[in-house]
Amino acid sequence: MSATVPMSVWNNVRKYFKESLDDRYDLQDVIRYKNPMDSYLYMVIAKHKNYPAIKASIGCGPWVVWTTWNESTQSLNGGHYDIKTYEDALSICEERRK
Repeated sequence: MSATVPMSVWNNVRKYFKESLDDRYDLQDVIRYKNPMDSYLYMVIAKHKNYPAIKASIGCGPWVVWTTWNESTQSLNGGHYDIKTYEDALSICEERRK
């Protein structure tokens, strides 16, 4: 999934995290949609900065995937939370891109 994502998109997602999500997540990856008609849509992978130990103790993980970052509206949707590994998060994105 190595299509280059503009730095402006990365910066807009970081700004959104800071302003709308109380800076709770570390941005790890931004991934383009496969279809060229969806050039304004991206998927976002992040890691929760202070993941609750109680959730980890029951087998959950700190990774999060949002399957839709809309660059034109600067909005984030389709959250998948409590993912155990980055690889698991990435597989959600890979499945979405098919």
